[in-house]
Amino acid sequence: MKKIFFIPLFLLVSFSTFASENQVILSHGWIKQLPPVVPMRAGYFKIQNNRNQPVEIVSISSPDFSKIEIHKTEQINGVMKMTELDNLTVPAKENLAFEPGGLHLMMFDPAKTAKLDYKSSITIHYRNLSPQTFPMVVKK
Repeated sequence: MKKIFFIPLFLLVSFSTFASENQVILSHGWIKQLPPVVPMRAGYFKIQNNRNQPVEIVSISSPDFSKIEIHKTEQINGVMKMTELDNLTVPAKENLAFEPGGLHLMMFDPAKTAKLDYKSSITIHYRNLSPQTFPMVVKK
């Protein structure tokens, strides 16, 4: 009887491990808390592309914001500049970090005043993959 139980369990664990190796993993999502009068927020997260092909992010949405854009902060001729990106490609088997001073989300017109630890969610829309929704927590 014990052998019968362990065989399906082994197969399930093996399949889960294999399946996760070909996914895009989103983690560490957070939104910078700002005063309620500020009409935008900055969002950050990590994306891990475990696939053998690049993935292209074409848009990002959330029920808590009217619009979300991907931005990149970079220094050009000694001046820090923020540029909107129409899309973003995550190379195969690579990771990208959306973090202060680099890639980040500009999140416009919050639907409500979010207190610390409020859990929002965003949905990443890809060119040739199903969308992914994941949590973003409001932090200082």
